[in-house]
Amino acid sequence: MKRVLLFIAASILAPLGFAQSSNSIVDAFSNGEANLSFRYRLETVEHDPSLDDATAHTVRTRLNYKTQDYDGFTMFIEFDDVSYLADDKFNNTRNGQTTYPVVADPDGGGLNQFYFDYKADGLLFRLGRQRINLDNQRFVGGVGWRQNEQTYDAFTVVYTGTKDLKVTGSYINNISRIFGPEPGNPPSDLDSAIVLLNGNYQIEGFGNITVYYYEFDIEDAAALSNTTIGARYTNTFDAGGYKIPVAVEFATQDDTGDNLNSYSADYLLVEGGINTEFGNFKLGIESLGGDVSGGSGFITPAATLHKFQGWTDRFLNTPSMGIEDTYIGYSLDYEGHMFGATYHTFESDESIAGFGSIDYGTELDLSYGRKLTKNLDLLVKYAAYSSDFTNDDTTKFWVMLTATF
Repeated sequence: MKRVLLFIAASILAPLGFAQSSNSIVDAFSNGEANLSFRYRLETVEHDPSLDDATAHTVRTRLNYKTQDYDGFTMFIEFDDVSYLADDKFNNTRNGQTTYPVVADPDGGGLNQFYFDYKADGLLFRLGRQRINLDNQRFVGGVGWRQNEQTYDAFTVVYTGTKDLKVTGSYINNISRIFGPEPGNPPSDLDSAIVLLNGNYQIEGFGNITVYYYEFDIEDAAALSNTTIGARYTNTFDAGGYKIPVAVEFATQDDTGDNLNSYSADYLLVEGGINTEFGNFKLGIESLGGDVSGGSGFITPAATLHKFQGWTDRFLNTPSMGIEDTYIGYSLDYEGHMFGATYHTFESDESIAGFGSIDYGTELDLSYGRKLTKNLDLLVKYAAYSSDFTNDDTTKFWVMLTATF
């Protein structure tokens, strides 16, 4: 079932190709565009409960090809390979190196994307294994930070035929996760029956509104099955020559499918900032609610989690008491040198009677990036989490070089 959509795509579209002029089909393939990229990353992890510190030297090689348009049809195929430049002195979730902290970049290669597109009259139809990034990827994303990307076996329809309106709908029957390509624990694939509906409308003079309905029925991990309904508002205001970006989002979630936890939890984001010639400042609070009696907090099984709640990834799984992240950030682009800093404080969303909320800890994230040449980018990141609740202090450091051709 995991790759049923790929075979459907081939069987549906192959006859269409043979029905057309063979010379045109040949031209569409022979005049397509190929891209090659290499991404090297050094990642180090110090984690108090672990016996050893982790050091990973990984390289992702990516090759893709897209045909030219032929009567509205195109095909895209992409292969990834992850390899190591040194001994794997880290737990990649597959190598049994459990004395080391996790660096979730298993080695191996395989198909990352393979889909067919058809475009006509403001509609895009896409069938096959594909990248799906919705909004800021808080609920659905590709986890592009990891060397092995998360992609989806899906049928997607995107409507853009009305000015300032975009509607996306997807049906997903498998999630190809970052832990592949080899089977193991955590699973590399999740058989699913997922429905995604997302509508975005830009209202002139008011802002951008998104409403969404996501139903995650995940057969291989029933505890992740949920139905999430929400809305998001974003805008950037002008104030005395300064830009004031704001974002407000609310969602509610309940168990669905075969999930044995009967729970209900809410999500809330409020973020504001100011962009100046001296840099950009932001202040925000993000809350993923908890339901202790129901046995689960607000969950996001398809999110790009590394983008949220700190880069040390200490809260990939929401505690049953929920989590509230209050953060302040600063970023500066100085002649192509990109600097960033964010400070987080974490506490539980729910309170213990007579004691209040639980202080989980704090984290500092720092980054520097720049384009070294036309084809080469550098990124350096540092993250340090200090726990107030358990012996769970974590420090991570990355150096990443990306070459594209």
